[in-house]
Amino acid sequence: MTPSRRPPSPDEYESLAERVEELEQTASAFRVLVEATAEPVKLVDLDGRVRVWNSACVALYGWTAAEAMGHVLPHVPADVRMRTIADLRRAASAGDVVEVEVASQRKDGSCVMLRGTWIPMHDARGYPVGVLSFVRSMIADSRLEEMKSDFVSLVSQEMKNPITAILGCTQLLSRPEIWEDPVKRKRTVRALEARGQQMATLIDDLLLASRIERGELHLDREPTDLAGLITDTVSRFKQVQRTHRLVMDVDTRLPKVAVDRRRIEQVVSSLLSNAVKYSPEAAEVRVSAVRDGADVMVSVADGGAGIGAEDLLRVWDRFFQADGGSTRAYPGAGLGLYLVKMVVEAHGGTAHAESVPGRGSVFSVRLPLER
Repeated sequence: MTPSRRPPSPDEYESLAERVEELEQTASAFRVLVEATAEPVKLVDLDGRVRVWNSACVALYGWTAAEAMGHVLPHVPADVRMRTIADLRRAASAGDVVEVEVASQRKDGSCVMLRGTWIPMHDARGYPVGVLSFVRSMIADSRLEEMKSDFVSLVSQEMKNPITAILGCTQLLSRPEIWEDPVKRKRTVRALEARGQQMATLIDDLLLASRIERGELHLDREPTDLAGLITDTVSRFKQVQRTHRLVMDVDTRLPKVAVDRRRIEQVVSSLLSNAVKYSPEAAEVRVSAVRDGADVMVSVADGGAGIGAEDLLRVWDRFFQADGGSTRAYPGAGLGLYLVKMVVEAHGGTAHAESVPGRGSVFSVRLPLER
């Protein structure tokens, strides 16, 4: 006959409830601490299953907490996963904090070499249960290396084209038949100026992108006649770009807006350049600016080949160029739209793109009237 258990006394109930509450508070504080930590932190058990995965891990590896939790080392390449589990078990059993260098992978397949710290975790009886892992620094990143390589290749090519053209123009100017003919001389000088401006624009874009990446984009705001700014910018653009028909639909009654005039001119020029780049010659490019509630909306519409849905999601990315239209008609490093978005957002505005393949695209930016 099994003896019946004595029910807990009220004092024992109270003590047990207090203990459960303490444990819940401790667990809650641990979760808050881990989530507030800027470094990627994860807790892995002795079988390699992820038990804790903070938001910094999401940013580094790409898997959400829901995707990572309960799975065996999703961030470790499959060919070294078993060896890593064995290393984790040894570290947990030894009970010593160790510094490690580990190969990891992201959800997109890119690889990264990390330097971190493993802290053994034990239960109330002192038995090892897992390892708490902190990432301290990055040693190497295949995605960054690929981006650097692409960047060097892209910029080298974009610099090479205008430099070659400039050298060709200077050689032409040294020939008597060009120098002595006013029409030919003027045409050659104009081509030389265009290529020089192309190089200057590329360099300015690279410097601005660098400042944005360092968080050093400073705006010199002043009340600005936005309608006049757009009209002047389009007029200057017409002088160097004669292959397309530029049509303006600008509300001249727009109120003044507190913006950095030079940066907004750059925004409009970049949108015009993009429209020309992806439109056939003699096509119409329409520039409009209207008040829309508490914003001014500036749009540039082209009649080009349009952009597919997949590319449309990436058009604002740095160094991205959509695969469509006459992509080499107006060379660039894939920075124009990225800079448009960054500058507009720095002004408190937004950037938006719409496109239908075969029917052209519309790129719009919204700037708040009050700041």
